[in-house]
Formats: sequence, C-alpha cells, structure tokens
Amino acid sequence: MNSFYGDYHTHTVFSHGKGTIWENVRRAKEMGLREIAITDHGLSHIAFGLDDDKVLRMRETVEQVKAENPEINILLGVEANLLGRNGVIDVVNDEWDWFDIVLCGYHNFIWPENTKEAFGFWFPALFGNTLHIPVKEKRRISNTDAYIKAIQNNPIDVITHVGLGFPCYVKEVAAAAAEYGTFIELNGKHLCFTDKEFEDMASTGVTFIANSDAHSEGRILEINAVRSLLQRTGYPIERLANYGKRPAFRYCKPREE
Repeated sequence: MNSFYGDYHTHTVFSHGKGTIWENVRRAKEMGLREIAITDHGLSHIAFGLDDDKVLRMRETVEQVKAENPEINILLGVEANLLGRNGVIDVVNDEWDWFDIVLCGYHNFIWPENTKEAFGFWFPALFGNTLHIPVKEKRRISNTDAYIKAIQNNPIDVITHVGLGFPCYVKEVAAAAAEYGTFIELNGKHLCFTDKEFEDMASTGVTFIANSDAHSEGRILEINAVRSLLQRTGYPIERLANYGKRPAFRYCKPREE
C-alpha cells in the first residue's frame, strides 16, 4: 500500500491530458493508491474547458470504472478557474452538484467573468506573463485578494499551484485557506514560491496536500519536487493531508467504506 492515500489533481483527454480515465485509474492502482481524483479544467478555460456534455460522459465513465474496480475510489472533480478580482470561479449554482471535489487555480487562457474583469484582471495577468513584465505592488495585492475572496466565497477543497502566473502574497492566501479549511497544494510540476515563502505559509497552520497535476498516466503521483522541498525545509511529510490517510476535505464528502 502506498503511503499516500490518493492523488487529487490529474487530467485526462477530456481537457488536455493524454490519458483516459481508465488509464489514470489503472496507474493509480499500480501505485497502490486508494483514491484518485479526475480534475479536468473548468468550464471557462478557452481551449480545454469542460461542458455539461463532457461532465455527463465523464460521470458515466467514472461510475463504470468504479463498479469494476471497487478497491480504489474515483472522484469526479474539476480544476476550476479564478475569473476575477472578486473571487468568482467557474463553478456556480447547480454545477457544484456535478462534482465530488473542487480544486481552483489561476490559468491564463480563460473567459473572464465580464468586460470589466477582462481589462482589470485577465489582460494585465496574461500580458504580464507573456511579456515578463514585473508585477507591481498594487497588482500583487489585487491577486492576493482574489485568491482570498475565492476561498471565502466558495467551498473550495484545494488551491492549486498557488502563484503560478499570478504572483501574490502566499502567506496571506495560506492564512485564509487555514481559516476556511481549504488545502494549499504542493504541486509536483509547479512550485511557484521560495523555501522561505513555504515556511511562511506553514507558519499559518494551513494544511498542505501533495498532488501530481498529472497530464499523462505515467505522471500520477510524480511529486519528486515536493519531496525535495520537504527535505530542504525539514517539514514533516506526515503532516501532508493525503499522507497515510484520507484528507478531510472542505467540500468533498467522506468516502463510504
């Protein structure tokens, strides 16, 4: 049995992953995981977003795979997109009922909430990233507030790759996550903060979760960068939410054993 209970951030061909749900689950089983989440990109992603038809087909597949593989639990989730400075994300109203688990992160190629947010939120971040424009203090504060409002206003289980393409004050984001019971992800592909910033986040009492952000089956639970971070900083791996136990998620319901 793997010391990690599950990998809760994986993508499939339903967005821009290379593997199928079947293949991700098969790999997770090979690695001894007891749970895996399929978390393709949210509905506002321009190129790779989900829609209600895709979600319906994914749910049918997940239920079929679960019936044939009772030894591993499969969660149908989404990596939602942060859409504006007010913390709005692209899971709204009854759409929450579609998913077992909800992650959220910033991505460049999304449809903003409205025209005001296009010019005040999306364009500055997109072109700043593309042209490598230094982030001004006002923008960093605004980004931080957007993360915090998203956590406050939505029962998000995990904030993914915090700071990726969206510089912020990670300690303040972590403090809000700690207060509301949202996990901060240690992403196997993207660690967008310094060791000192990680230690600052840890000082807030936030709980971290290690995920692969796998876009192919071979990358399931590939978290070598996370292990290196923990070794450098002396942070106990046992404190990770998914190490040796099932995480106590904010939105995602407990597994029925």
